[in-house]
Amino acid sequence: GVERIRVTGIDREDDGTWLNKFVGMGGVDSDGNTTDTCALVGTVQLTRYMDDDTYSALKAHFPELNIRQPEYTMIEFDDEVSDDANVSNLDNGTGYKYDNAYEVSGHISAILKQRHRVLAKVTKKATTRGVNMANVDTTVNNLDGEMTYYPLDDTDSNKYADGTAARLDGTEGDWMMYEPFFWSKGINDYLNGKHYSCNSSNGSDNMPSVPDADVLTLDDIKGTSGGYLSGRKIMSGKDTLSNSYSTDSTYSVCKVNVDGYKRVRFPSVPGTSLVGSIFIDDSGTVISSIVVPTLSNKFEAGMYLIANVPEGATALHFSILNTAEFDKVVLSNSDRIEDMEPEWVPNDEHLCAVVGSSVVGSKLRACITGGSTTASMTWADFHYYSVQRGMQQIDALMHSRIANLFYAKYGRRDSQEQCGAGSHTNNRTTGGTASRGMTDTIGYEEASSINPNVTNSLIENSVHQYAWYREKDDYGGATVTQVNNICCLGYEDIYGHKYDMMDGVDLPNDTGNSG
Repeated sequence: GVERIRVTGIDREDDGTWLNKFVGMGGVDSDGNTTDTCALVGTVQLTRYMDDDTYSALKAHFPELNIRQPEYTMIEFDDEVSDDANVSNLDNGTGYKYDNAYEVSGHISAILKQRHRVLAKVTKKATTRGVNMANVDTTVNNLDGEMTYYPLDDTDSNKYADGTAARLDGTEGDWMMYEPFFWSKGINDYLNGKHYSCNSSNGSDNMPSVPDADVLTLDDIKGTSGGYLSGRKIMSGKDTLSNSYSTDSTYSVCKVNVDGYKRVRFPSVPGTSLVGSIFIDDSGTVISSIVVPTLSNKFEAGMYLIANVPEGATALHFSILNTAEFDKVVLSNSDRIEDMEPEWVPNDEHLCAVVGSSVVGSKLRACITGGSTTASMTWADFHYYSVQRGMQQIDALMHSRIANLFYAKYGRRDSQEQCGAGSHTNNRTTGGTASRGMTDTIGYEEASSINPNVTNSLIENSVHQYAWYREKDDYGGATVTQVNNICCLGYEDIYGHKYDMMDGVDLPNDTGNSG
């Protein structure tokens, strides 16, 4: 068989299968000399993420080949099934749609590896500014403060990463989680009942590629001839554009040209009384209609739809509610659903307390006191004492980020079944997860599969209390140890136990708002 090859001009995609055909071959350099490495020359874009060791080995064996890792890892949620494990990892072909066990991989694994429990101190207090938040005049910190931190051992928070003893009582800093920088974006394919999450571990100076697409704002549309008609809405089921108009002062109709595009994303409205959108040809004949069903409706006015442009269509006319926020229109020729969201969101690195706050002296600290975390304190007081420390309470973006990382790590949405619910009390002793570091607890479902005799205590007929650590006995067999605290993504009691106070939320407390 062939032992050595040299191939130039390579430009292709590969999931690793093609490259693996040549890993046992040598090569020939440009001068005709034989080499132990394989002489493939050009670029290969990987479609599946490779672990660092495999990737390094391939680069070493193909020194003249530019092998590119995927720029992101994408997971898919099937919104039309009730199963909480409705998540599929499109990078490695695991999870719900593949009918096998979900496995984390790629950029998500790379992001998770950068997360560590730490002890941290404020070494430069931020300047402050006055704001009005939810009708409360208060003070918030600017982003010019500084924290100094040192990582803890991932297997035991009572030790620093270098093995020396660490004190979690607040004397050596607050017990916090280092959350690394990463890029993300989400795509909601409402009409097909799926949504997607893309994450990239690329650094802040290396944003993933922005897909080719034409993006239109409402002002762009208003600036085109016939692009905007106020006081009208489009009714589906009619034969022509002119017959589809209906007068309604609460709506307006936007028109975008779709000729030459495969897909379009556009804001829409629930299909009350069959209000919706239509694709038309040059003569004004309706080619197809889109109506958002109002039964079991999870669609709010202003949310967007993604639709394939039908054959022969030259324009899309769509109804918008005048009071709804206008997102944008995206026109694309890509077959990749993720390209319908061109914008990548930078998620800044930050520190977030591993545990709830405890009163130590006259300060709130994230530490172990021998008691439980502070309760029965008003939002204004929690906020005030956080600002006094040069910090803030957890905010909605931090919560969202933790939740999305949980879905991406475990391939499910029910954290209480995955990591346990903890003991059914609002007075748990802080620090029960310290000795096992970043190791997450497991829930009743998994624990009882290892030991059928674990405590079966169902609270309010819905959730099993307690959590368990998966461990090994003296013979290497699986055992479980019951604990009162839960550990989820390295956080202790991040859910359940007590209500959370959240910072940066400005929702007027009146009859017009609920949330």
